[in-house]
Amino acid sequence: MSRLIFPAPSWSTLLAALESTDGLESAAILLVAPSAGDPFRVLVHDVVVVPSAAYEVRTPFNLTISQSFLAAVTKRARLEHLGVVLVHTHPGTEWPTFSPVDQSSAPALADFFIGRSPTGIHGFLVLGGHGFEGRVRTTDGVWSAIEAIDEVGPEIVTVRAGGDDTRQFDAIAFDRNVRAFGEEGQARLSAIRVAIVGLGGIGSIVLQQLAHLGVMRFLLLDHDKLEASNLNRVVGARIPDVGRLKVDVARDCVSRIRPDAQVTTAGDIRRAQEGRRVLGVDFMFGCTDSHGSRAVVNQLAYQHLLPTIDMGVRIDAANGSVARIVGRVQMLAPSLACLVCEHLLDPDAVRRDLLSDEERAKDPYIIGSAEPAPAVISINGVVASLAVTMFLGSFLGLPVATRHQMYLGDEGVVRRVRAQPHPECVVCSSSGVLARGDTLPMPWR
Repeated sequence: MSRLIFPAPSWSTLLAALESTDGLESAAILLVAPSAGDPFRVLVHDVVVVPSAAYEVRTPFNLTISQSFLAAVTKRARLEHLGVVLVHTHPGTEWPTFSPVDQSSAPALADFFIGRSPTGIHGFLVLGGHGFEGRVRTTDGVWSAIEAIDEVGPEIVTVRAGGDDTRQFDAIAFDRNVRAFGEEGQARLSAIRVAIVGLGGIGSIVLQQLAHLGVMRFLLLDHDKLEASNLNRVVGARIPDVGRLKVDVARDCVSRIRPDAQVTTAGDIRRAQEGRRVLGVDFMFGCTDSHGSRAVVNQLAYQHLLPTIDMGVRIDAANGSVARIVGRVQMLAPSLACLVCEHLLDPDAVRRDLLSDEERAKDPYIIGSAEPAPAVISINGVVASLAVTMFLGSFLGLPVATRHQMYLGDEGVVRRVRAQPHPECVVCSSSGVLARGDTLPMPWR
């Protein structure tokens, strides 16, 4: 099974463009990139709506697009190393399926697409009033059904081929959640798969809260071992855990809350073999204090359309006196400014963090090690709670409007940040790596 992922607001825009007031079929072509996770994800880089002049035939029951129009779009796909997905509507049908005409014409069209853009993935999608049917030819040449369509942005919109998710949950255990989110919302929480990058002072609290909320599937990434100095802030950690991997301590914490939760673990997200595992999740939390790993998280959010909330805490203190407390909670998703836009990544620190061990040893500009920063569990807890609440706003529609907040602890306030993405940002713009998936390299180690 595959998922088709649109950057906001392109799915909503497509539906509006294809809505026909005269009952005729309408069509568009999606330029797409692969994101080879589990499930296989097809990322929509651009939407090309077929103009009226490009139809040779257009009725309420079928349509034909001119060869010249198809040739121009598929040429662009080839030049940009993208694939094409042909979309059309079945007006008046709520839950459409491919018609006999669709089925008979698909093989020739697929051969045409493959011949014009042989390295791309290609497919077909038919839309009705509520549902859809779709299939794509993945990078291994196998045809795969599209199980869901997601629009990723400040809000996460999901449409399933077979309707709503029917995953079961314990109605008594989650009664108070259901009173807030409804049964459908709780079912979505039970079905989602979440990655948490960094299981230290903030990540461990995010994990604990998600487990209590009813999230049942986790991917935990951290290559560090628990140290004695971590015990003041890592939730679930005990003295006997010192020396164990943080992800193993975190897994034990989840099992005490939700014994039937599915938890898998991985190491350093800066390494390709480990980092690629997040491509199978639905949402990611960035709880790392490394500029290099934060740069990877930032690029994954946009290049692979993986909605993410990144967060961090800074406590300025000297001689046992705290001068300033600042926390940041920021969603990374299409139409929202990324960490590069807001100059929140130190290029030199990113470069150092992404060097291999051998390269680091040879680098004359790396001297000494960073001084440990102050860390207080209550301050981490404020930031983690803001992040989880923001996630509920994005994923379940909780009335939380902001997607970027600053916690100014010394002032006792939380402020909304209004930042606009740079139109030519190398990461979050369409001229950058947005929705390029596996067609462009990631900054792995």
